[in-house]
Amino acid sequence: LASAGNALDVLQRAPGVIVDNDGNIRLKGKQGVLVMIDGKETYLSPDQLAAQLRNTAAETISKVEVISNPGAKYEAQGSAGIINIVTKKNRRQGFNGSVNGSAARGESWSYDCGLNLNYRDKKFNLFGNYNYSNDDQVQQRDIWRNVNYEGELTRIHDDNVQTNHYNDNNFKAGIDYFINEKNTLGFVASGYVFHEKDDNFTDVTVFNSNDVVESSSTSEGDINDRFNNISLNLNYNAKFDSLGRELTVNADYAYYDGLNNDTYTTTYFNTEGNQTGDPDYLNNYNPTTVDIKSLKLDYTQPLNSKLKLEAGGKFSYVITDNDLQVTQLENNEWVNDPTRSNHFRYTENINAAYVNLAAQFKKLSLQAGLRGEQTIANGNSITIDNTFDRNYFQLFPSLSLNYAMNDNNSFGFSYSRRIDRPRYQSLNPFVFYLDQYLLGVGNPNLKPQLTQSVSLSYTLKQKYTVSLDYSYTVDNIIDLFYQNDSTRVVYEKPDNFDHQHYVDASFFAPIDVTKWWSVTPAVTVYYITETEQYESTVFTKSDVSWNGNLQNNFRLPDGFSLDVSAFYQSSGIWSIAEFKAFGSVDAGVKKNVLKDNGTIRLSVQDIFNTNHINGTIQYADLDGSVIQHNDTRQAKLTFTYRFGKQTEQRRHDGGNEEEKSRVGAGH
Repeated sequence: LASAGNALDVLQRAPGVIVDNDGNIRLKGKQGVLVMIDGKETYLSPDQLAAQLRNTAAETISKVEVISNPGAKYEAQGSAGIINIVTKKNRRQGFNGSVNGSAARGESWSYDCGLNLNYRDKKFNLFGNYNYSNDDQVQQRDIWRNVNYEGELTRIHDDNVQTNHYNDNNFKAGIDYFINEKNTLGFVASGYVFHEKDDNFTDVTVFNSNDVVESSSTSEGDINDRFNNISLNLNYNAKFDSLGRELTVNADYAYYDGLNNDTYTTTYFNTEGNQTGDPDYLNNYNPTTVDIKSLKLDYTQPLNSKLKLEAGGKFSYVITDNDLQVTQLENNEWVNDPTRSNHFRYTENINAAYVNLAAQFKKLSLQAGLRGEQTIANGNSITIDNTFDRNYFQLFPSLSLNYAMNDNNSFGFSYSRRIDRPRYQSLNPFVFYLDQYLLGVGNPNLKPQLTQSVSLSYTLKQKYTVSLDYSYTVDNIIDLFYQNDSTRVVYEKPDNFDHQHYVDASFFAPIDVTKWWSVTPAVTVYYITETEQYESTVFTKSDVSWNGNLQNNFRLPDGFSLDVSAFYQSSGIWSIAEFKAFGSVDAGVKKNVLKDNGTIRLSVQDIFNTNHINGTIQYADLDGSVIQHNDTRQAKLTFTYRFGKQTEQRRHDGGNEEEKSRVGAGH
């Protein structure tokens, strides 16, 4: 990939990885992927994670690890596997840094810039970076629903346009103190300041059975959200000898402070298009705080030249507090609506321990591990005095075998059991207003989903890989839509399905066509069958789908390089919904300047404007379709300048990663 690209460009081209318009990441067609950067999980919602990756320079990335069945040392969270973005590392001493800036144009302008600094000598390593982005995006959503109530068919058309204005700042600063050759003490502080201000306009038209307008309404939303985070990490690493005995300790503290302050004005019209009555004014004031404390220890003990034992543990304690206040304007005064307001407090303590044995023989390598996690949780809807408690213990075994028959042929087998716990906000039982006919509601009865996975693989010449995977998931966590036929309102609610079977076959082959042209195709064909209960009906859905990535890199004369990439996702199913095929073609050209210290890159994303969502739901009383267009076609110009000795700091893997990934930025 041209070095002036960004981390999202790289991630979207990783084998089997698909990133949709909302930033949701799927691996081989499955959700539930745990994304890590240098072994440290992110804490943002999918769209905010995508925004942060867009502001991370691709040239800082060494490799992307796609781990289908992680070992016991990793968090058990992430049923679809782990994607770990590994940044470059260089131990040369001195001062170095880089600055970058970019401007992009789609339906509107977006800008970002960043600064990265590092200084290292024999005793200290000081590092820091700061990134800022100002991003405007337009999202259009067109929804049709057919509602059949008491023999009368009603058609509802929901036409929504939302203009998003994002301002986000993220920073990281730290210091490593090299006590001696075997002991290092480090401290890292990082933060994220995010502000989103959206203009939301929804036009709803209701047609009767004769396709005549029955009524209509418009809803204007003034969305003003912010989200701030500060994370502190104190870490210590001790290497006891040259044989590999090692201890790592991480103490972490993170605090999140978010506020959603959204006001909606809804105006109603009769069949002639004349306004009826006064508009409705509604405000969602939703402050949220999340407090995370954790302590993590990892120890490695070589037993002999062929065996290595790893063991460790982790303690975490999380407190979330969400005070939703819904008010309506009555007689020029904002009056609280007690049926919609709710103060929700959730605490969760996870105690984990693991042991892992690694063995290396002549042609066979083996890793076998076991991780145990105890979860103790309490949820309290203070407003309605409703509480729930959870206390459960789960074991997560893992096994990995690799047999290298010779230098050109190797075979692999892996097995793991993993968990996906609900996001904290998903457990809040109260209703959130999205628009006149669409409401969101949490589910305090939501259970974690559990997945068992096995994988077989064959690798030729350490380059070309074919794999076959199978997974079985119980209590699938899915966002469902429940319809009230009499009011025509749809509730979006996370719920557990019964179980899911998943089988896939994947192929990955980097090919050097010529000295100046390389091609990397990656294809995954997968089969999903789900047994689900929707309200009182149990049904099964099955489908075969496939997706593919194709990356072309061209080394051109005069120091230019060109990359042309494409991805395609065939039509398929997701829970009770069906979606049509979508894809994208991107291209970028790069040129190094200023004695190779600077890089200029011009790129165009989604050249043919084909990366859009088109789906339908037709089951029981649900009958609808949605077409969603995001501002995906953009032209972008990026400049990066590097100065000083190009070294990079020691990476820090904090201990509260799993908890952070479930915060979801308060949304």
